[in-house]
Amino acid sequence: MSEVDYSENDMFLSTLKEYLESVEAEDILKHLEPSKLSIVYSNQFTGTLWNQRSAYVDIKVPVRSKKALEDNSLFRRLNRYCGELYENTEEYGYAGLRIGVLVGIPTTSTESKDIKFYSKNQVYENLRTKVHNSTLDPIEEMYLLEACACAINGQRLSAVTMLGCAAEQLLLLLSRSYLKFLQNHGSENETKKFNDNVVEAKKAHARLDGFKRTVANQEKLFESLGLENSNLHFQYLDFLRQIRNESGHPTGVRVSEEDVNSLFVNYQLLIDRVHPLILSLPNANPI
Repeated sequence: MSEVDYSENDMFLSTLKEYLESVEAEDILKHLEPSKLSIVYSNQFTGTLWNQRSAYVDIKVPVRSKKALEDNSLFRRLNRYCGELYENTEEYGYAGLRIGVLVGIPTTSTESKDIKFYSKNQVYENLRTKVHNSTLDPIEEMYLLEACACAINGQRLSAVTMLGCAAEQLLLLLSRSYLKFLQNHGSENETKKFNDNVVEAKKAHARLDGFKRTVANQEKLFESLGLENSNLHFQYLDFLRQIRNESGHPTGVRVSEEDVNSLFVNYQLLIDRVHPLILSLPNANPI
């Protein structure tokens, strides 16, 4: 068996928690604080599609929560939610949920709070270090560094607003890269339509909607260039855009420390996965 990159696991866990909150499954959600999730790809066949192998979602939680989640009712519901979120492919299909024990969690509330605080600040420091050690677009880099500074100082609304601005620039760079791909392999009409409706779009939501519609069936192309679960990444961009809009206007919205932490973790994944795609896409071969 092999496990996916930790950041992808973390992204799945973050989305799962958001989903549980949206369906008001608080009885399950409370047992995932803290928790660690891994998507494990096995060599076992699913028997559903020819040559499709099994993917399992492993969730490790504290001992007290493991016992609770193994209750038939909670387990069946959590298993269903994980199955709804996992995107089946011809290569791998969702095969089920497994609950394990999270080792090394402090038992006192004081220790837990200290470790939790350190962990979250470390995420912002890690992203800042990654930005300094990477060759990013200057505009995206500027907004990312300000986002990290705001997050470290507890300015959560400002942090997610700056992070959203960085993501908007990232989408523009990705759109320009795909335009070059179309110029090499698409029709003249297709290329012009993408340029007018996506690259030159006046609004961020119009650019994102147009981009998602255009590349909806290009998952195999993106996978060949190292970006798996591309639709999940693009959904995150949309989610971040919405939070940016709410935080950057006087809506009265409040963003929790946990949500900010999760958004920053997921953005690190974009740097690791989407930026290499931007560089390789113009010269890629169609699939």
